[in-house]
Amino acid sequence: MCRHRELQYGWYDGSVQVDLSLLVDIVVAILAGWLGGVLARRVRLPLVVGYLLAGILIGPNGLGAVGEGAHVQLLASLGVVFLLFAQGVQISLGDLLRVRIVGLYGGLAQVLLVIALGYLLGLGLGWSATASLILGFVLSVTSTTVLAKVLAEREEAHTQYARVALGISITQDLSTVAMVAVLPALGTLTPAVLPVMGLLLAKAGAFVAIVLIAARAVVPPLLRRIAVTGNRELFLISVMVLCLVGAAGAEFLGLSLALGAFLAGMMISESEFHYETLSIVIPLRDVFGLLFFVSLGMFFHPAVLLAYWPTVTLIVVALVIGKCLVVFGIVLWARYHLRTAIMSGLALTPISEYSFIIAILAAGAPFSYLTDAQYSITIASAIISVILAPALMHLGNPLYRFAVRFRALRRLTRAARENDELTRARAQAGHVLLCGYGRVGGIVGEALRDFQIPVVIIDYDQHQVARLRREGVLALYGDASSPVLLRQSGADDAAMAVICLPDSRSMLLTLQRLRQLNGEMPLVARGLIPTDLDRGYAAGAEEVVEAEFECGLELARHTLLRLGKDEALVQSYVDQVRLFRYRSDLLRETRRAADEGEG
Repeated sequence: MCRHRELQYGWYDGSVQVDLSLLVDIVVAILAGWLGGVLARRVRLPLVVGYLLAGILIGPNGLGAVGEGAHVQLLASLGVVFLLFAQGVQISLGDLLRVRIVGLYGGLAQVLLVIALGYLLGLGLGWSATASLILGFVLSVTSTTVLAKVLAEREEAHTQYARVALGISITQDLSTVAMVAVLPALGTLTPAVLPVMGLLLAKAGAFVAIVLIAARAVVPPLLRRIAVTGNRELFLISVMVLCLVGAAGAEFLGLSLALGAFLAGMMISESEFHYETLSIVIPLRDVFGLLFFVSLGMFFHPAVLLAYWPTVTLIVVALVIGKCLVVFGIVLWARYHLRTAIMSGLALTPISEYSFIIAILAAGAPFSYLTDAQYSITIASAIISVILAPALMHLGNPLYRFAVRFRALRRLTRAARENDELTRARAQAGHVLLCGYGRVGGIVGEALRDFQIPVVIIDYDQHQVARLRREGVLALYGDASSPVLLRQSGADDAAMAVICLPDSRSMLLTLQRLRQLNGEMPLVARGLIPTDLDRGYAAGAEEVVEAEFECGLELARHTLLRLGKDEALVQSYVDQVRLFRYRSDLLRETRRAADEGEG
C-alpha cells in the first residue's frame, strides 16, 4: 500500500496542500502498463493482455504498489470516457447501412442470443438473475480492437469474413450503449421495474435524438468556426469540451458518462472533422485506455481464479462453442459461404473491452450487481478469451476442411445449388480460370473481358457472383481451394489460371490443388507478403506478383521521371529491380551468360 504523502509549497501569504498519492499512482500505473505492453508484444499477445496483467501485479491483490480504491475508480472512469468517445468518433450510420443485413440484423440477433446463453449459464452456476444477465451482456460483445489486430497480423483484413465480422462487431459496440443505459434499472428484475427501464430507454432515446440533431445542425458549424482560426490547440480543447459536455449531459439525465461520451463522439463522426478529431483523440484514448485496463486488472483477485478455475473453464468453453455456433448460423442464414461462417464465428470470440466496462460498472457502487468472486470470474474469462483469439483463428482452415467432408454441411452453401453454372463451366476449354474477384481480381477480370478472352470466375462473395452472372459472366460461387470445385470449373482444360485471393494461405493451397489437377497449366498468383514469393514458386506458380512491391516500384518510376531522369534508363532500372526481386536465380543466370559471352 502506498502511504499518503503531502508536499507544501509556499504561495504568497498562504500554502497549498498537494496530494502526491494520486500522481504517484498514475505514474506507477503507466510504467507498469508500458512494461506489460512491451512484454505482451514480445510473446505476440494483444497489448490489452499486458495492461491487464500489469494491473493485477501492482494492484491491491498483487504487490500493492497502488492501493487507493478512489484513485483506481478515477482512472477507470477517465478511461471509460475516452475509450467510448474515440469509438463513437469512428462509428457512423453509414457503416451500419453498408452491412445492414448480416451486420445490423444478424449482429442484433447474435447479441440477443448470446445474452440468453449467458443468462442461462449464470443461472446454472447458481448466480442471481441480475448477475446472470450481466454475464450475458459481457459475453455477447466482441473486442473490435483485438479483432482488427488479429486480422492485420494474418494479412486478412480485406477478406470477406473480415468484413462480415467487423460489420457484426459494429452492431455489438452499439448494443453496449443500451446495456449501459439499463444498468441502473437491473437491481430488481420484476415486472415493477419495467416502467423504470422504459423511462431510462426513453431518456436514452431523447438524448440520442438530441445528439443526431446536434450532429447535423450544431456541431459541424461550430467546428468549422473553430477550424477557421487555424489554431490546433483551440480545436483540441473544443473537442474535449464536446466530449465532457456529452458525458455530463448523460449523467444529468440519469444515464451514464460512458453513454454520453460515446454519443458525443458520434456527433463528430457525422462531420467532416472526424479524421482530424481522431488524430487528436487516439493518443489520449491510448493513454487513458492503458490506465483503464491497468486499473481494471487491479480489481482482479488471482486467488479467486485458483479457487474457481472450473467455473472459469466452463464459461470460456461455453463462450467459444456457443458464440461460434450462433455466429455460424447467422452468417449462413445471410447466405454466405461455409468458410466465411466458420471464420466469422472464430473471429468474434474474444470478449470486448467494452464488456470490461459493463463488468466494472455492474460490480462497483452504486449497483454492486456482481460479487467480488463473480467479477473476478467474469474478468478472468474475458482475459482468457482475448489470449485465445489468435490460436482460435488458426483453427479456421482445418475446421473448414473437416466440415466440407460432410454432405449436409456442403448443402448449407450455395455452391451445392449451382448445377447449371457448373455444367457450363465443365463445357469450357482454353479459358482462363480466375480465382478471386475482389479489388485485384476485378481488374484482371475486366482486362480479360475487354480482350474477349473466355474466363471462368470463382469467388465466395455471393453478391459479387450474382452481379457477374447478371452481366453474362460465367461465375461460380465457392472456395477456390476446393479440389471438387476446381475440377468442376474446367481446370483440366483451362489455358491458364490466375489466383487473386486475399490471403496467403488460400493462395498457396489453391496453387497446390491446381498443380495437382493440371501439371502443365501456367499459374500466375498474387502475393501479399514477401515470403509469398518463394512459397508461391515452390507451390507451382510460374509468376508471383507482390502487390506492395509493384506499387512501390511504380511510385519510384514516376518519381525518377518527374525528376528529369532519362526514361530508357529508368525503365531499365525498374526491369532489373523487378527481375532481381521475383527471380534472382534468373538474374544470376543472365549475368553468368553475359560473363561467358564476354569471355
